[in-house]
Amino acid sequence: MGKFLWTVVLMKMKFLLSITLAMMYLTSLAQGKFRITAVEEDTLNAHFKDIVRETNLSVQDYEVSLRLKFHVPMRVSHEIGRFVREREWRKACYNYIYRDSVFRRVKCKQEIDSVYRDSLNLFLIPVRGNNISGENVSLALIYKDTLALDNAQYQYLMEKALSMARQLYRNPKVNVWNDEMEVLTETLTPEQLNSFFMVKYAMNITQTLYNGWKKLVAEGLSDQLDKIEDINKAYRYYLEQKKISDIYRYRSSAKRRSLAELDKRKPDMVRMLDTIERNARIAEQEQNKQ
Repeated sequence: MGKFLWTVVLMKMKFLLSITLAMMYLTSLAQGKFRITAVEEDTLNAHFKDIVRETNLSVQDYEVSLRLKFHVPMRVSHEIGRFVREREWRKACYNYIYRDSVFRRVKCKQEIDSVYRDSLNLFLIPVRGNNISGENVSLALIYKDTLALDNAQYQYLMEKALSMARQLYRNPKVNVWNDEMEVLTETLTPEQLNSFFMVKYAMNITQTLYNGWKKLVAEGLSDQLDKIEDINKAYRYYLEQKKISDIYRYRSSAKRRSLAELDKRKPDMVRMLDTIERNARIAEQEQNKQ
């Protein structure tokens, strides 16, 4: 039991040690997403004090709104603040460039918002709890070093995550789960995919095994098992079960076939627990009839 928990702790430590390099990589990507145009630069130079004064409140408001809506780690807050400030300054330039054309002014501001949304999301997507682009690809990005993603894999996953974030921004109800699973199964190696699901479900499965072993002890069945060996087999079974359920969540036929095939290899510990739960349900139904 402790082996699984210790593995998760080690993976998290490895991730934290890699934060600095990851942030350097993200910064290089973000800086390549946009360029201030010559006309914007000229306008900013000509009206710098006015633009700074005009945008001061909007910069402060947006930075606070980001913190209220998302988890913004201190390690990236400076970069995010810089992007927000530059975005508001660029948008303010069009109050001068297209002073007499509200259509052009608004269109340019919307384009700038779109570009900087991607740039900000580069930092916010790989942060647990933000759920900007769906939960799965972002989780893979969070644990890039645990999964041993190379730069090409990371960049491809981030591009897909940004694309999904745009979809969700336009329509928060859109379901990107199948897209995420397709991206992960095509991008990750089998070993990386197994590591991904271990990161995602290790704690959940460990708790299931802990509770399950207590049930077996209470029923006097634990002596029939080798604790370490059978728990390891049950762990691998539950992990594969979670993996199948996620990959085929919205593909019911494939999910049923894969789970049925897995069921043929069900370990003894899991069979015992299934029997205990089935007997408990039957007893409850009989009691309700009385």
